[in-house]
Amino acid sequence: MTAMNILVPILALAACSASQAEVLWDQSNLLNARPESFVNQVFPDFPTFSTYIVDDVKADHWHIHSMSILVDRSSSKWLSGVRSAVFSTFRKKAPLGPPPPSYHPENGRRIFVQVIDRLLTYEIRTENLNADLDGLSWISLTPIASFSTVRQCFDFSSRQPFGTRAFFTNPGWGFGAELQWNLVSWFAPFHDQAMRIEGTRN
Repeated sequence: MTAMNILVPILALAACSASQAEVLWDQSNLLNARPESFVNQVFPDFPTFSTYIVDDVKADHWHIHSMSILVDRSSSKWLSGVRSAVFSTFRKKAPLGPPPPSYHPENGRRIFVQVIDRLLTYEIRTENLNADLDGLSWISLTPIASFSTVRQCFDFSSRQPFGTRAFFTNPGWGFGAELQWNLVSWFAPFHDQAMRIEGTRN
């Protein structure tokens, strides 16, 4: 079998998987979302201020294909200047309370993202995640964006709450947060992150 013959079924399988994807989780409805002044961004030029938002979901044998979060349009440079993010998941140990000290979203997987102009927001979207998740879990998608190059955008919050409020961690302690994990409401009134997850169920 030639290399071309092998490649064709692989491409067909990838296209089929994407077309069969369904919405697994959706807190991104703009009627129930609003912009907030909180940080969810990796700053390569100011690493002490890099801050990671994590939120909880209830997965049912998910195979995640894509994930999106919503940010405001305060910097148009994001459209051409932001191409990567850090993605991570962690099984939730308790139904309430913050993530455990052993969860470090800054050590997550670096992935490619697109920034899509949705007129009222920018959508930060990643494809081909190929991540399996089941049960109550923490999930995080944090754009990598240099402040000196593209400035900063702020995430939208969701008014469709689920489970525990979202938490943030600022490993470099640039914001003076007292704990490893802090409620995002430390920055602004906030419950959950406006996000959307698509994929299939195993």
